[in-house]
Amino acid sequence: MRKPHVPSPPGTSVSPSFVSTRRQASPDTNMCFDEAVSDLWPHLVRYASTIVGAVVAEDIAQESLLRAWRYFASYDGKGSFRAWILRICRRCAIDYFERETRERKKAEAAATLAMTASVERHIPQNALHVELLIASLPSGEREVFVLTQIVGVSYQETAEIVAIPIGTVRSRIARARRRLVAQLKAAEVS
Repeated sequence: MRKPHVPSPPGTSVSPSFVSTRRQASPDTNMCFDEAVSDLWPHLVRYASTIVGAVVAEDIAQESLLRAWRYFASYDGKGSFRAWILRICRRCAIDYFERETRERKKAEAAATLAMTASVERHIPQNALHVELLIASLPSGEREVFVLTQIVGVSYQETAEIVAIPIGTVRSRIARARRRLVAQLKAAEVS
């Protein structure tokens, strides 16, 4: 007996039943895509929200369904269909994070460039060099380094601001100092 048509989940334009023509997984199986995913939508959204947060969870779940539909014919039925589609959901979430990271790094680089241009007119060349070196630190190290060494916030307050243990603050500052010293030595050699 076939399952009834599943309506779109609230707030989405694509649902598990978005396929108007039923795609067969293979000639020897009767599983149709919409039947296979009709019960998985809430699980996909819930799983995606644990990875990327509730704000974009439905988008990730939707992308997962689109990818699953695209590759449904390659599903061989040997493993759990639920596990297969949840792996697709995980991959979509990872792709989302990678895309967001690339965009954030581009924005940080543009902001650093803009800051450098405005600061360049007002500070001596050596200070500008140090600012550029600090800007080149990884974001976690740069954040605690600037808070403690430039702004003058205590290690304890920095730990509270950044929501990390004080030991992590200390280790990030130590790594940042090592990086800066190494970069300064390399600049002196060249």
